[in-house]
Amino acid sequence: MGAGMPANTIEPKEILAELSAAFPARKLDPAGAMGDAAVTYLDFPSFEAGSRGRSWGSLGWEFLKLHHDAIGFLTPTGLAAYLPAFLAAAIKHHEEVDVLPVFVAGGLTRRPDEPEELARFDELLALLDDRQQKAIAAALEGLEALSENPFANAPEKQALDSYWRKLLPNKKRK
Repeated sequence: MGAGMPANTIEPKEILAELSAAFPARKLDPAGAMGDAAVTYLDFPSFEAGSRGRSWGSLGWEFLKLHHDAIGFLTPTGLAAYLPAFLAAAIKHHEEVDVLPVFVAGGLTRRPDEPEELARFDELLALLDDRQQKAIAAALEGLEALSENPFANAPEKQALDSYWRKLLPNKKRK
């Protein structure tokens, strides 16, 4: 078992393998991933330069840590493309990525009381197949387990409880 991981949680390397299997490597298009929001994302020039034409698996954790706030600017299509990179960085480099897991969890929280956010979430779900959704659920559960402080994992718990936890096998449910 990995450090801090409960016995009923799959290992980080298994989660990373699930993400890799569920999300094939494709060239990223940062401008298309943000659409009109690119003009309001102040770090867009470096986001674009650092990810254009690369696959999600080739993005470094330092780059993803720096651009953690890009998650809120990505369209649902863009989020689906970049999400495995953000999740993998948050799992592999949990201690180093600072607030990245909070932003990832926030972008994956279903908010029924916020119509715009709910529509964005539902659009994201429509783009993801079952395997991808289950990989995301496993990654969120892994992030929740990696937080030793129960208050620190509140964003991951909120995201899981909002939709994703029901996708986990029964043995992993809390």
